[in-house]
Amino acid sequence: MTDSSTGTVYLVGAGPGNPGLLTLRARELLRSVDAVLPDGLVSEEILALIDGPELIPVGKRYGSTSTTQAEIDTLVINLAHDGKSVCRLKGGDPMVFGRAGEEIRSLADAGITYEIVPGVTSATAAAAYAGIPLTLRGVTAGFVCVTGHRASADDSPDTDWAALATLNQTLVILMVATRIDPIAEALLDAGLAPTTPSAIVENASLPGQRTIISPIGDIAARSRVSGIRTPAVLIVGEAVAHSRNLQWVPIQPLAGQRVLLTTPPPATAELRSLLGAAGASVVALPTIQVEPLSDPTPLESVLKQIDDFSWAVFASRSGVDAVFRTLNELDLDARAFGGIQIAALGTGTARTLHTHGITPDLLPEKFVSESVVDALLQQLQHDDRVLVFSAVGGRTVIRDRLLEAGISVTRLNAYRTVLTPLPTDLLEYTLERPPDWVVFTSPSAVKSLFGALDRASISLPSTTRLACIGPITATTIEARGLTVSAIAEPHTYAGLVTALVNFSASGDNQSSESEPSSVQT
Repeated sequence: MTDSSTGTVYLVGAGPGNPGLLTLRARELLRSVDAVLPDGLVSEEILALIDGPELIPVGKRYGSTSTTQAEIDTLVINLAHDGKSVCRLKGGDPMVFGRAGEEIRSLADAGITYEIVPGVTSATAAAAYAGIPLTLRGVTAGFVCVTGHRASADDSPDTDWAALATLNQTLVILMVATRIDPIAEALLDAGLAPTTPSAIVENASLPGQRTIISPIGDIAARSRVSGIRTPAVLIVGEAVAHSRNLQWVPIQPLAGQRVLLTTPPPATAELRSLLGAAGASVVALPTIQVEPLSDPTPLESVLKQIDDFSWAVFASRSGVDAVFRTLNELDLDARAFGGIQIAALGTGTARTLHTHGITPDLLPEKFVSESVVDALLQQLQHDDRVLVFSAVGGRTVIRDRLLEAGISVTRLNAYRTVLTPLPTDLLEYTLERPPDWVVFTSPSAVKSLFGALDRASISLPSTTRLACIGPITATTIEARGLTVSAIAEPHTYAGLVTALVNFSASGDNQSSESEPSSVQT
């Protein structure tokens, strides 16, 4: 019997990693449950969608040791007994090598109500995204899916590779990255021809997808040289040879490159989207947080008398959001700025103003504070009064130069930037697979990351390059004796992605992790 006071547990398939392959039911649950417990194969792109439910990683994330199955079962049951709805989020399909059967037994024994939400299994997704038909008339009439891992660490029998080698069907092997050598050797020892076509697909469906096509006799060596990592799927059989004519995923300019973002949300989401469209694999490590003022009274007082000013300058999208959040708390809206001209620093700030119903009157050609002042001085009258919305501790260039020109100006804090605590285990896990790039959009992000690295006695890998959104951030990096490989021009998120693409196209990027998303031999 189930207890009506307990919560429901949902065993949900997250698919191969691309958020677009989530089912509608899965997306609904990621918004509505009380807690989400993802395993280690759930992609960063899908984790980024979780906003509201408590996130409790139970795979190898954030430097922690993988949680045992018994510990996961106990945690899920305890949460349900506390009356919480729980999404147990699993890569692929929970019923395909997802250990869902074990968890279902535990839930049933504990009297917990559960629901199974299927997902797109990587067995079919990897083949589809590599252009490999698992079944093809005249070539193969079926396919077999097995796991590359043993069921446990004891003496459990391994997969019968000898039997599989004799089948006239496409063979799909999941979770293969760490066992590609013994698996290929076992198939060859069983009599499989060394020339049999095979493919290994890493990060199927994600921007960083890589596909290596090679005879089975060479696939292990090719995978090792290319640094193939989890998650990866091995596909073996004559159908693989037909992928040469069926490739449909374009090779993007940043394919195979891993980019570490230090930006706070929601900037992370926008940059992730742009980088993903260029083919990069994105890892988010926010090093700063944008928070409201501890004392909003000065901001509120000025906003109530906003008509005293003739110009208002917004230097960031965070400033726009903070000001309009405060206006809303004062029962005011964009009409408060009806008699004031608006200047915006950058297209991102301008877009954020547009969402609040305001079109800036001034947008400088270059998106730095100095350019805003130059443009303003061409339009200001001597008796104009300028209000500049800034961050606590931010640059004072706009105020200082306007004062030097004899203009009345008030610099007003609208929000504050707080450094994010970065534990050593989180840093170690994030850098376990070295990123090709670390991207910075502010000097404070630079100070936060390198301060944490210094405290943990960790250095960035020598192969990792640094990119930033503008010259001020670049100066902060160079002050540490480091080299900036790419600076956005213009100083926007789109310009930042373009800078990475241009650098890669120049042939200067020698990172061993970077290679085309599809390599055939």
